[in-house]
Amino acid sequence: DFMKRSNDDDKPFFIFHNSKLGHKAFNFIQPEKGNDYPPTPELTWDEATRSYTRAEVTITGSNGEYEAEGINNGGIHRHIEYVDYMLWQYVEHLKRLGIMDNTIIIFASDNGTTEWGKGSPERQRGPHVPFVVYAPGMQMTKQGRQEEMVHVVDLLPTLADIMGAEDVIEQPVKYKRHGKNLWPYLTTSQPRHRIMVYSYIRDLQLIRGRLVMRDADRNWWRVDEEVEDYDSYPPITNWRALPVRFRNERDNLIRILRKFDVYDTAHDFE
Repeated sequence: DFMKRSNDDDKPFFIFHNSKLGHKAFNFIQPEKGNDYPPTPELTWDEATRSYTRAEVTITGSNGEYEAEGINNGGIHRHIEYVDYMLWQYVEHLKRLGIMDNTIIIFASDNGTTEWGKGSPERQRGPHVPFVVYAPGMQMTKQGRQEEMVHVVDLLPTLADIMGAEDVIEQPVKYKRHGKNLWPYLTTSQPRHRIMVYSYIRDLQLIRGRLVMRDADRNWWRVDEEVEDYDSYPPITNWRALPVRFRNERDNLIRILRKFDVYDTAHDFE
């Protein structure tokens, strides 16, 4: 309704959809499972019409004993499926409104799941997640999969540029911004976006450059060539065996780590 009203009034609109899917919670429908990825409504995908059908859900019972119809058995794969269903709904509605070619969809996350990498100090299992930009009418110069580093803090200057509101974030603020505008990389001949990405887990620091990465266990890894599973990078055990540019980047990343090592004086975790 918000999208339709905005379009009818010829007004631009912004939607931030923060899904709870992908997180564990107590399963009230199947309490014997305790804290897990609860069930979602059953979905059927029709490849011929490229459309989803969502089952009608009925839940009966009380006092912790329930019977349900139209739901699946849950699990992270079912959560991903339902996220896909919700995104499909957005796209179909935008098509019906006739504004899909004048819309930008950004699909991103802050970290991976608990079982895989959330809170893990190993390599980049926590913060290394997909970042997808879908803008069919924007004539972007970068198409398809790109092996380029992006940080979630880049969203602020990127959205400000897209919305024509750069002057707003340039006003004096009480904190320093570290985001870098991604839009020029996506829409011009700019060949690269970032030279590094930084993250932390409490007082543990992680940093990745174009050639090397240091995880929160203080182990170093080669990342000059992307690996298929985005995880099995070769460890660095002999720096002297590597070209000097690897050691130079390592030294620069260490300087950046020292700059951001402020947990004891400016931490945000109790």
